[in-house]
Amino acid sequence: MAVHLRQKKLKDNTISISLDFIYNGQRKWEAIQLFLTGDKKKDAIVLRKAEAIRWQREVDLATGAYQTKKIKPNMSFIDYYKKITEERPEYTRRAQLLPVLEIFNKDDWRRTPFSAINESWWNEFKKYLIEHRHYQQTTISTSFYMLKAVLNRAVRDGIIFENPFKDFREKRPKSMRTYLTLDELIKFVSVPTKYNEVKVAFLFCCYTGLRYGDVCDLRKRDIRNNVIVKKMEKTKEVVYIPLHEEAVRLMKNFETLEPDERIFNMPSKSIVHPVVKSLAAAAGITKDVTFHTSRHTFATLTLNAGVDLKVVSELLGHKDIRTTEIYAKLLDESKHKAIAKLPVIRID
Repeated sequence: MAVHLRQKKLKDNTISISLDFIYNGQRKWEAIQLFLTGDKKKDAIVLRKAEAIRWQREVDLATGAYQTKKIKPNMSFIDYYKKITEERPEYTRRAQLLPVLEIFNKDDWRRTPFSAINESWWNEFKKYLIEHRHYQQTTISTSFYMLKAVLNRAVRDGIIFENPFKDFREKRPKSMRTYLTLDELIKFVSVPTKYNEVKVAFLFCCYTGLRYGDVCDLRKRDIRNNVIVKKMEKTKEVVYIPLHEEAVRLMKNFETLEPDERIFNMPSKSIVHPVVKSLAAAAGITKDVTFHTSRHTFATLTLNAGVDLKVVSELLGHKDIRTTEIYAKLLDESKHKAIAKLPVIRID
């Protein structure tokens, strides 16, 4: 029974090696946690190790030892997910879901061996994400497909026979970018609140395009000569964002801070989410406004001001300019809607 080595290029330009073979009439891929980096000497050693594993797997399949030593349906799914996350910590979204899974599964009745992972478990977890974590459908969909990918890996590792999520999908919503117009933004920030730091940080992000996690972690040392120089939490890309004079004014106590002190002392996300919602409602804004709306607002305001699309893409830290083009399309749609609202004047 032939086992083949397969190579796949990853986002960090390394190449992962896996096994490819037929088992019980089904094609299987098994990750062996070996990677080529471009260093010829080291890669030669890695390839020799891969070949030894390939040969051993052929022996296992020929002798019938593969099934008996591999399937582990009672293994903890959370422990496995944690192991996969630790192997590739640069996959930040996958890592961010780990503590959520751990909290959800902390009660005995919710402990999750692989044998307990099924559609019913996902529906319970999805309910938790909506009611307790306030996740939107986009984030829920992303979480589902991250879990599905980890389960596919478990199949390749021989822990389970098949992915329990293979026969169902989670709806991927059409990509939406809710943003505030300038008039809406003025109304939003004019609403009084005891959580003024949230409102100030929101406005600051409308001038900088920072994400929630990045503005929470923004420190004095990240700002040099009125330019933010910071590695993004999500993409690990370094951005350079010149500060508008209004953004500088919003950092009221900047000069008195120590280099490692945070610019904004934000409350927890569980407080920030309802505060932003209440400010929008009090301002008479009917859009679904979240803190991330500030980033979308920055994108549309800069594009409306005539800033080049490529420059906006760089300020936002987008790896692909096509992501930024979504905002340009939104503005085009707004123009069409504005024209459609003009009154009809008939001439007899």
